[in-house]
Amino acid sequence: MRFIILIISLMMISCQNENKAKFEITNNSGNTIDSICIKSFSHNLNTHYLKLEHSESQTYFLDMTDIPQVDGDYLLSFRINNNLEKRRFGYFTNGSPLEQRTKIEIRKDTVIIKPIFDKY
Repeated sequence: MRFIILIISLMMISCQNENKAKFEITNNSGNTIDSICIKSFSHNLNTHYLKLEHSESQTYFLDMTDIPQVDGDYLLSFRINNNLEKRRFGYFTNGSPLEQRTKIEIRKDTVIIKPIFDKY
C-alpha cells in the first residue's frame, strides 16, 4: 500500500512541469536602476519588476510555463537616469530556456549578458 502511495505521489510531482528562466542581475552602473523587467514576446502583461541600488544583485525568475512551444528571445528593459533602456538577448526553444541561468551585469555604458549552461 505504501508503495502505491509513493508511486502516485511521484507521478503527481512529475506532472507539475514548472518552466522558469533564471536571471541573476547585478547593478554596477553607479546609479539606481528601476523598473527592471525581463519578458519574452508573449509576456506583454508581465508585471514583475525589480529595483536595484548600485552594487546590488537579485535573482529574477520568468515563468515560461504558459509560453507556446515556439522559439524566441528575451527582452530586458529598465530605467536608469529617467531613460528607458531595452536590450534583446538570448534564445529559448520550444518555449523553454536553453541555459541553467543567465548572469546580467548592468554597467554605466553597457550590459553584459552571460548564459550559464548545464554540463552536457
